[in-house]
Amino acid sequence: MSALLGLVALVAALLVFGRAIASKRRADQLPGARPASAIAVSDFGEIDAHVLARRCVCDGRYTSLGEGPVAGNDQLRLVRLECRDCEREALLYFDVSGTRVLH
Repeated sequence: MSALLGLVALVAALLVFGRAIASKRRADQLPGARPASAIAVSDFGEIDAHVLARRCVCDGRYTSLGEGPVAGNDQLRLVRLECRDCEREALLYFDVSGTRVLH
């Protein structure tokens, strides 16, 4: 009987792990999840709009933990996000090469 319970627990753990991996893969395919898929913006205000619109895989909303340039690439900007519900962290990349910078 205990072997059966152990097997059920193992299968359940594998299912949870498999779902977590699948969720991470789906999140990695979204626009802005990687530097190669950075979201092009023409105005820095668009970054805030994209952060507000982005949803976590748990369907929660993100809050920004910080924003700054990507080291070694002044055309990319990175926003660190954290889900308000599950506390999952994510990165969101933006292509700011088309923005006008006023001095």
